[in-house]
Amino acid sequence: MEDVTLLVGKYGDMLYRLCFLRLHSKFDAEDAVQETFLRYIKKTPDIEDGEHLKAWLCRVAINICHDAARKKKVRSYVPLDAIAEISGEDDESTEIIRSLSLLPEKYGNVLFLYYVEGYDVKSIGEIVGCGESAVKMRLSRGRDRLRKILEGE
Repeated sequence: MEDVTLLVGKYGDMLYRLCFLRLHSKFDAEDAVQETFLRYIKKTPDIEDGEHLKAWLCRVAINICHDAARKKKVRSYVPLDAIAEISGEDDESTEIIRSLSLLPEKYGNVLFLYYVEGYDVKSIGEIVGCGESAVKMRLSRGRDRLRKILEGE
């Protein structure tokens, strides 16, 4: 088992962005990330390498966000200053991240994992629990929806 402090430093920001996109709340995202690392400590999964560990952490974080969203209604409004805070980048990146947060979860998750985190289709399928063809379809439909949001339709 790797040192949790090192894991938080290595994967904490990425997990926070992923959780924030789903939960639309700084505090809920922080709680979800914390719960992700607590589950890592409790389960101590037998993981071969860093990429598998990263995928495992993403899968757990997505499940936690899904559970949290189910327990309470998540508002669809996200303050732009909060998004700018997590993206730490220019206005265009902030707008794209804000737009990702407006997409349904199944599209936003795959687009985030593919474009922001650089996962391939097969790995995303393993993380989100669906086949490669479903991931490709979600990427295609997600891009279409994202394009419409960014064009203001």
